[in-house]
Amino acid sequence: MGTGGSVVARLVELTWTRLVEMGCAEAVLRQRVSFEPPRERLAPLHRRVPYAHLCELVAAGAELTGDPALGLRLSLPMDPRTGGLLVLVMLACDDVEHALRRLVRYQRVAFDAYRVELDGGTMRVSFPDPAHPAVPHLASWFVEDTLRGIGTLAGTRPVPITVGLPGDPAPRLERAFGCGVRGGETGVTIAFDQATLRSPLRHTNGLFRAALEHEVEGLLARLPRGRRWADAVRAALIEELPHGPTLTTVAARLGLAPRTLQRRLDAEGTTVAALLEALRRERAVELLRREVDIGEIAYRLGYASPSSFHRAFRRWFDTTPAKFPHG
Repeated sequence: MGTGGSVVARLVELTWTRLVEMGCAEAVLRQRVSFEPPRERLAPLHRRVPYAHLCELVAAGAELTGDPALGLRLSLPMDPRTGGLLVLVMLACDDVEHALRRLVRYQRVAFDAYRVELDGGTMRVSFPDPAHPAVPHLASWFVEDTLRGIGTLAGTRPVPITVGLPGDPAPRLERAFGCGVRGGETGVTIAFDQATLRSPLRHTNGLFRAALEHEVEGLLARLPRGRRWADAVRAALIEELPHGPTLTTVAARLGLAPRTLQRRLDAEGTTVAALLEALRRERAVELLRREVDIGEIAYRLGYASPSSFHRAFRRWFDTTPAKFPHG
């Protein structure tokens, strides 16, 4: 599915934690997704991970909880400790519309997988793959985060004129949002009245905001644009996988010095080793479900022996390939 792009790793970590708090067994979550949960508390706040990780995790959570309105429960309070500079800039704005326009302008600081726009009084969010099973939950989550965030900024939670969501929205979303909710949309729409948009914010500070925006502009300038090197490395790893790829062999395939490639991946918050681990984990599950022989899987994934593959598999899923659910 088309789930390209990235989000800040902290968001995936917090989502994982919330799902475990809701009763989703961590061991089961590990079996349902193709990545290790990020542990970002001591890492840079704006480090990125693939948006596909968030989609996998939310889809798994929806299946395990059976909650059609999971997005409401995943919503997070607006907090600079999780939202970083973007939240601080919004807190210092003059009014709600000003803050929403700063969200649109600086959204790449937090995510680049989906696009947020503000057209008059209507916010629109488009997702790269509207058919992904996680999208209805991500959509209601975005709406709830937006309404809670405006409440934090202005002191009063707003009631939209109307909300549009993908899929068939759960009935309790209308009660939660306080307005009519249309289904069948390809993305999110939230229509606000002018009184909401003109609501003054509680912590407006022009000098503070100017200093923060200078920092955000610098951060945006350092974010990669255009071709993502992680995507190029993943493509090279797929070709090299049976041969046990390394930083040196992948860099050679891409026509770069190893140190140059690593610097470019550092800017995207990843490494060749991390991408290789994620690819092997993903392919291992895929091949097991196709009932490929364990020895053949070890070879295809570039392991020196089946025992090396067994050790890696136990590290990923805390079980053996033979006991892993193949359905």
